[in-house]
Amino acid sequence: SPEPAYRIISIDHAKDLRKLSEDCSYDAFSRGIKVILNADIDLKDEDFIPIPIFAGIFDGGGHTIKGLSVAVEGSNQGLFRYLEEGAIIRDLKVQGAVTPTGEKSTIGGLVGYNQGTIENCEFSGYIKGKDIVGGLAGWNGSSGTITDSWTKGAIYGRRKVGGIAGYNTGTILSCTNESSVN
Repeated sequence: SPEPAYRIISIDHAKDLRKLSEDCSYDAFSRGIKVILNADIDLKDEDFIPIPIFAGIFDGGGHTIKGLSVAVEGSNQGLFRYLEEGAIIRDLKVQGAVTPTGEKSTIGGLVGYNQGTIENCEFSGYIKGKDIVGGLAGWNGSSGTITDSWTKGAIYGRRKVGGIAGYNTGTILSCTNESSVN
């Protein structure tokens, strides 16, 4: 059967990514969308709030989102907070720091809680949480899949800390961790 028709959202600037994050606070917004990153994005001077819930396809096109700084309070933090079952993030590079305050459980460079698919992605930088802390995903859930991806940098936490995922009940294949993990 043919791939369903997706609503295309193009990301060219930091403001486009910020708008996507705002729009995705409504949980049904991202169903049936395909986000295409058309350029490298620098979030260095941005007040960026992590993308709350994502259920579509995010195609990074091999581009880099750099300068990510997640210092908000709470758990399930990363560039994306929740990646739903059936959602895909592919061909994306992320550089930055994920250092939330408060509970800081289920923390990942790319995704806090993953139930979708992460493929051919990389995170480089610094991640610091308390429990369930991973380079790409904090928690890789039962339907979560992480393939052909890698991390480098430093990952800190107290319990359930890993280079690719802090806690895994899903599938991790052909991934490389070059991060130091405490």
